[in-house]
Amino acid sequence: MAVPAMPREAAPPEAVAAVESLLPSSKPRRVAIIAATAWSLEANLQAAARAIPFFGMLMGFAAIGHAVCIFDGSTPETLAAGCEHADLVVDGALEDTLQPGWQALAAPLPGTPPIRVYDQTTRQLRKL
Repeated sequence: MAVPAMPREAAPPEAVAAVESLLPSSKPRRVAIIAATAWSLEANLQAAARAIPFFGMLMGFAAIGHAVCIFDGSTPETLAAGCEHADLVVDGALEDTLQPGWQALAAPLPGTPPIRVYDQTTRQLRKL
């Protein structure tokens, strides 16, 4: 599921600054998100925000020009395809449900951007 981009001007300046500090817009990126996807059956932003606690950050990434795609990463095929040439953010609540060795499938090449995990307790991204 692709995250729709709202106009950058519609976002609060402090929110833009926050996402710029994480992934600057000077180089548009592909951002792959491993998170809950059951909400996509409803296909509305309110359902997405209820299911993904950091959905606002994802909207911010899209607003500053990054392509953001959410998927479940439950199979080796979807994991490898979804992460190819992408910055990866994993919902920490799902980290333990991914197959053993998932990091190697998600970041198989040297120079791959670091994998980040959203910690729902601290509400922060941490690098693996």
